[in-house]
Amino acid sequence: MPASSSSRSARMALALALLAAPTCAVSGPWHDDGPVAVRLVSPWLVAPRGAELALGLEVALDPGWHIYWLNSGDAGYPPRLDFGATPGLVTAELRFPVPHRYDLPGKLVAFGYGERVVYPVTLRGTFGDTPTLDVTGTVDYVVCAGECIPFTTHLELVQPFGETARPDAETQLQLAAWSSRVPTPAPEGTATGRLLERSDAGGTLEIAFAGLPE
Repeated sequence: MPASSSSRSARMALALALLAAPTCAVSGPWHDDGPVAVRLVSPWLVAPRGAELALGLEVALDPGWHIYWLNSGDAGYPPRLDFGATPGLVTAELRFPVPHRYDLPGKLVAFGYGERVVYPVTLRGTFGDTPTLDVTGTVDYVVCAGECIPFTTHLELVQPFGETARPDAETQLQLAAWSSRVPTPAPEGTATGRLLERSDAGGTLEIAFAGLPE
């Protein structure tokens, strides 16, 4: 009897542990590309069922290096995702928070991010009814300092789905903070512009905004 009771207790403990999983953040492994490392992160321990999944592409850079915005400026190019190997995926949208300006030698200008950035990613598809989704793909990007280096890096993340969603408080706050920095289109009619003067040496453009906070 004691052995049987102990066995039942062990099985119960295992079952409770399985019900509670996952208990840590859902993240893909870091991929080290020398001056930069990249990975996928999720704001969900268990994501809600549906046709969309919000993730983040996290990038950590060595001091002095930067990665690029949607409009990279005079050098580089923005990251490009290919998640075609992900089951049920229809589209993958990579969004770009407000960048920093980098003044480069030769009067060149670039727009991007140093130290750390999390690009918000939205996946849309027919994967919401599966218990887990194996997000698999690549990111093609370039980082620059005194030189520019391109990379094509494998990305992966396993995301559980469930009837009851369970957010990860830390990553959800991080992704929300970066998502809030993504520019949004101004409502129609809030901006007007007119060319005041123009010459071979340049010109003056006046743009007026109405109905927007500073």
